[in-house]
Amino acid sequence: MKRLTVLIAGLLLATAAHPETRSYEQRQEFIASVADEARRGRFSSLDRLANTARLNKARFSDGKWRLGALLDGLEIAFSEAAKDGREWQKLEGTLLQFAQSRPDSTNAWIFYTTALETRAWVSRGPGLSNQVTVEGWRSFRQNIAQARKVLDSKKSRLTVNPEWYAQRIRLALYSGEEKSRIHALFEEAIAREPLYYGTYYAALLSHTPKWGGSIESLIAFIRTAAVMSGQGEGTSLLARLLWVADQEGYEVSGSSTLDWKLVEQSFMDTLRFFPDDWNSQAFLLLTCGRSNRATAARLLPYIKEEPSAALFGPNLPAYRGCLKWAKGEEPMIILRDPATGKEKLVK
Repeated sequence: MKRLTVLIAGLLLATAAHPETRSYEQRQEFIASVADEARRGRFSSLDRLANTARLNKARFSDGKWRLGALLDGLEIAFSEAAKDGREWQKLEGTLLQFAQSRPDSTNAWIFYTTALETRAWVSRGPGLSNQVTVEGWRSFRQNIAQARKVLDSKKSRLTVNPEWYAQRIRLALYSGEEKSRIHALFEEAIAREPLYYGTYYAALLSHTPKWGGSIESLIAFIRTAAVMSGQGEGTSLLARLLWVADQEGYEVSGSSTLDWKLVEQSFMDTLRFFPDDWNSQAFLLLTCGRSNRATAARLLPYIKEEPSAALFGPNLPAYRGCLKWAKGEEPMIILRDPATGKEKLVK
């Protein structure tokens, strides 16, 4: 009898895009173009692009916000400059001058504080806290404090931009502000824009064990956030937050305390609004991880195309096996958690 080992860790990173929408490819091309514009110092055009994205609440076909992707592109360019002292001084001067010359812009100062936040993490480095140098911590704290000061001083003008809240929540977390302050910022943010994913992603971090939370707190936040986001996209936010939590390494999607019926409803709500293969294939992988063939069968009509080998990489055989299992063509799958080595049989 054929057996297939599916690596649960990393499954949500292995998804593919529908060729008609090509959401993954479109998003990556968009991010790359923004990074290139930033390298060239074309912040006026990026300001206009950010305005258009914000005012139109523009999305990619999988539902992800273009405004968030624009900030991702900026971070790529800014992280490159932050690694070189001269390049950083040049960039910081350019961004300051640009922001000061655009008092009515709702983006210019956020571009600047994005650069400061990016430099803070470049200075700190990727290591554990006890591996960070004294200078690394000094630069980290200095840049975070400066970014927070700028955002607070410009709040009355900038809070029409949901990225103000997403960034301010992260800065509050990095600065050690009280959790009550973070929660207040979160509630204020969703009162203005209840569907901006970046706000939820930032607030979710404060509930993770890494930042003083717990798995229980994380799951409770995900449940609550799905309700707080309103009826605009049903309960779809629950599925998106599960992705993020799993990608952070917490694998909450496998928790026994989750109501799988709510998760399944979240899948279907997402696909009702954003029927993109990126979403449907990710959900199928997640469903295989939970050994839920009934849910998998409901997802099959939304899967239109072959997965992208470039995206799946070594997980491509796992996805193909998962698809066969969902169709009833594969008699069983062995799911293995690489962290524990434990296996379970899916019949």
